[in-house]
Amino acid sequence: MKIDADQVGLLGGAAIAGVIAISASDGPYEPFETVIGIVLAVLVAAGFRPRYAKSPREQFFNSVPPAMVGGLLAALIVAFPFQQWIYPRKPNPDPAELIVLSWWLAAVWLVVTAALAKRLASKAARASGRSPTA
Repeated sequence: MKIDADQVGLLGGAAIAGVIAISASDGPYEPFETVIGIVLAVLVAAGFRPRYAKSPREQFFNSVPPAMVGGLLAALIVAFPFQQWIYPRKPNPDPAELIVLSWWLAAVWLVVTAALAKRLASKAARASGRSPTA
C-alpha cells in the first residue's frame, strides 16, 4: 500500500488545526470556531483526492482517516450552533453543563465518520470496478 505524503500532510494538518480550535478555547464555543471548521473543510475538500483501492481491505484503510478528519471538522462546525440550541440565551454555560455538549459533539463525530467512511469506500470500490461489499 503506497502512502501519499501530500494527503497525509493535508489530513494531519487539518486534524491538528481542528483539535486545537475545538479544545484550546476556555469556556463556551464561539462563532469563529464554526468559521474555522468551514475553512478547514473547504481546504480538505479542495485538496483531498480519494485513492483507488484494489481490495476491500485497502478500501477500508483508505477511507477511515479522511472520514475521521471530516467527522472532526463537522463537530467543530456544529459546536457553536449546538451550544446555542442546548443553552439558549445563556452566554456563559457552566463548564459542567458543557459535558452534555461534548457528548453531542462526540455523537456528531461518530455518525459523520461512519457515513463518510462508507461513502469513500464505496467511491473507491466503484472506481476500481469492485462492489463495495465484495
